[in-house]
Amino acid sequence: MTTDTPPAFGSVIKRLVRTMMAQSGITYAELSKQLYVQYGTTQLDNNLRSKVNKGKMSADLFIQIMAVCNFSVTPDLIQQLIDNSRNQ
Repeated sequence: MTTDTPPAFGSVIKRLVRTMMAQSGITYAELSKQLYVQYGTTQLDNNLRSKVNKGKMSADLFIQIMAVCNFSVTPDLIQQLIDNSRNQ
């Protein structure tokens, strides 16, 4: 598939993290707490919200969020999010 519009990967990350959180029923406050409990990662809920809204975070943090949310990312889901970001 080719297109003239490159995907907005920040938008993809933003949608993906929000999907993970929604499907696991976790809030930013609970995510902040679990990141610390499980991995020793200190992130205030406001900082997490800001990083998610910008779609910019370290790969370490992204993987930790996936683990806290017990979420598996499939290539099909990523492609769907990329396609959706191109259509905006």
